[in-house]
Amino acid sequence: MASFFSDLGKTFQSAAKTIQKKTAEGMEATRRNGELRSLRDDQRKLFATLGEAYYASRNDEDADERLALLVRRIDEVQERIKAVTAELDALNDKRRCPACEAVVDINAKFCPACGAKMPEAEPAQEADPDQPQEARCENCGAPRQGEARFCAVCGQPFEAEAPKPTVEINWPEAGAEPSAAEEPPRDENSEI
Repeated sequence: MASFFSDLGKTFQSAAKTIQKKTAEGMEATRRNGELRSLRDDQRKLFATLGEAYYASRNDEDADERLALLVRRIDEVQERIKAVTAELDALNDKRRCPACEAVVDINAKFCPACGAKMPEAEPAQEADPDQPQEARCENCGAPRQGEARFCAVCGQPFEAEAPKPTVEINWPEAGAEPSAAEEPPRDENSEI
């Protein structure tokens, strides 16, 4: 009977960890979606600003530099949009078709939208020991939010950081003569 309850407890723990992991992934996807909306809004504003600047520059000889700056900023935003989209796709076990940009299952061999052959899925990369690893909750696997002391998903405290070593200094008391052990060594050739 004890074995039954032990197995039941393990099943509940496993289910709870799965739910916590899915919740953490959902929270991350929500954060990425918010970032993606913000980036697309920035992109629309930059395109509008570029159009207005181009129109205003038709009689301005120095406008090329300002226009080039706006174009570079748009390029940066578009690259970040691609990166966030790829992160979202990875969270959802999806990827993009290189031919038509359709969302495709990670294991698909061909794109269901255009029929293009999908490139082989990249194997999972091993963690680089020289790169710092993202801190995660030991209980549920959720990423640590900055320097948070507790997990935002399950409330588990993160491991306390080791205390910084302290240096103890023994100052002589005021008016006390230094003992022979405390006197600094003297050079025989020096004159005092």
